[in-house]
Amino acid sequence: MSVKKHLADITAALADTSIRPVKPRGSGSIGAPVQLAQFSAGYQQLEAELERRRASEGRALQVALNDLQPSPFQTGGIQDERVQALVRHLSENRLNTPIVIRRGSLGDGYEIIAGHHRVAAYRQLGRAQIEAVLLDVDDEEARALVFFDNLMAPDLSDYHKYLGFAQLKKATGMTVEALARKSGVSKSQIASLLSFERLPVEALALIEQAPHTVGAKLAEELGKWAQERPQAVTQAVQQVVQGQLKQAQALNWVTGAVRERAQADAPVVIRRGRQLFAQLQGRGAQLTLKFASEAHRQQLQDRMEQWLREQANQADV
Repeated sequence: MSVKKHLADITAALADTSIRPVKPRGSGSIGAPVQLAQFSAGYQQLEAELERRRASEGRALQVALNDLQPSPFQTGGIQDERVQALVRHLSENRLNTPIVIRRGSLGDGYEIIAGHHRVAAYRQLGRAQIEAVLLDVDDEEARALVFFDNLMAPDLSDYHKYLGFAQLKKATGMTVEALARKSGVSKSQIASLLSFERLPVEALALIEQAPHTVGAKLAEELGKWAQERPQAVTQAVQQVVQGQLKQAQALNWVTGAVRERAQADAPVVIRRGRQLFAQLQGRGAQLTLKFASEAHRQQLQDRMEQWLREQANQADV
């Protein structure tokens, strides 16, 4: 068997890609790190383990769809477009790759490890059974296999990648460094994905409804404002989800909303005799100074600059 064919077979065992090849997203958010994941040591170990188990634990068997249940570790949602593509394909062709299952944790039926979309397509087609490979794996192994299956899924949203990494991190206590070694994804990418957890609960609920609308880059930027201005961050996310703001505009909207909320001080009017000389007004960290004429401004600008530099040199911080 060629190396190319061997890698293709291994990938098919984990990824539900009967219709489309896996490819990175190009939307500006973090794309599915397929190339990195395939060659990471941790991922190669999981691939080899799956192949070993498939060889040692028997051939594929026919399982009733009514006996199947989603994995409790499944974080990626079912994408209807992907299911419909599988329906069209499987109505004319046989299933190329069996799904992967394990016995249910409650002792009844089976949990799907890989193949949620294929099962959904079979149900729409009215099929009663589906071909499956049964693995004997514990929760930790099942969680890892489901996680990598989701990670390799085409067009997986950054939000669902975050859910997978967050679940694995919480369940295992792994650090970002350990997650990077395990998945082959860089530490900076994982840290960016985990920025979702800094967003307000209300914002995450909005993203849950349309997970592809908010990428990890925006989550990272908004997360810096979430504690100080949670309401503004949530409003920005809502506008992005509803299509009223582009992701690139959301941060500027939040910072603009913050500036608007700053209370303006009462203006201070300075007169020379009865004539207006200048007016000062503070708003947050800003101080606006208006002169009655350009000549007045020119007379004092150099002196003001020198005074400000002196103050800066004398400041404690």
